[in-house]
Amino acid sequence: VVGVDLGNHRRVAPFVPLSPTSSSGRRLAQLCWMDPCDFADQTDRINLYLSSRGHGKGVRSDRAASDQISIVLRGRRVVALGRRVKDALGAPDEPFKWGLSPRGFVSAWSPHPSGLCRWWNDPENMRRASVFFSEIHRPCVHVEGPDGSGKTTLCAHLSGVSRYSLVSSDGNPGPWSSCLDAVTDRIRPGSIADRSSGLISELVYGPVLRGSFTAPEEDMWQVVRAIAHAVLFVYCRPPADVIRRSHRPRPGEDRRHLRAVDSHIDDLILRYDAVMARLVREGARVVRYDWTSQAPGEIELCAG
Repeated sequence: VVGVDLGNHRRVAPFVPLSPTSSSGRRLAQLCWMDPCDFADQTDRINLYLSSRGHGKGVRSDRAASDQISIVLRGRRVVALGRRVKDALGAPDEPFKWGLSPRGFVSAWSPHPSGLCRWWNDPENMRRASVFFSEIHRPCVHVEGPDGSGKTTLCAHLSGVSRYSLVSSDGNPGPWSSCLDAVTDRIRPGSIADRSSGLISELVYGPVLRGSFTAPEEDMWQVVRAIAHAVLFVYCRPPADVIRRSHRPRPGEDRRHLRAVDSHIDDLILRYDAVMARLVREGARVVRYDWTSQAPGEIELCAG
């Protein structure tokens, strides 16, 4: 988690410790139900030094300051503190809602936690903030793998024992805009998603079954890079012969899709291996799981 704050534009924007003794640090730790020192140790902070307000000039300066730090935020989960920082970083307009920033990271925003912000005087606002901040140290888990690899069974088990919210698969991908919406729904902390819905699986099934993608391949990898450090990927990969035997039609599944998968199952497995290997090279956290030799309890759902 990176809290981005407002500061003096004349200074360089460094990473600085989040002080457990400041009013902001104490409030954030309280909302997370954590000791202030523990919260400071587990949370990175970077100051976004913005200029004094001005018509036009302030907006341009804010964007320039944001450009300077965006490269170090890429792929991370970022909480912008304050509306103006939210605008500079491209976080969703609604507070406490996660989304994909056009600058290449997963972001949400909160009203500034300082004692000067009257927003915090409303008990309902405090409740909403507490729900949000109590989740930010929990991982977001995407379970991937070919048809018949045990994804759905694993998702149901992990969701049951961890009390994480379960996001089911959407089936075959639609337009790229719909895929982006589905990915956004699947980047919430404390959730387990059966596939990234049209992202990782499309990088596999698109070229193998259709010889094409729903969007330019590099655009898809840019989204992967944006969520790389905000998601824990679990790759279900039992032996290939087990996947071949285990692949069964699901209720409502397209029969033509089923026949195509059966005809190309070996190619799909090889393509999945290649895509997951590239995920690792892109800096993503990938845990490989083989249900024939591992118990689900061996998967550690850590935020990293």
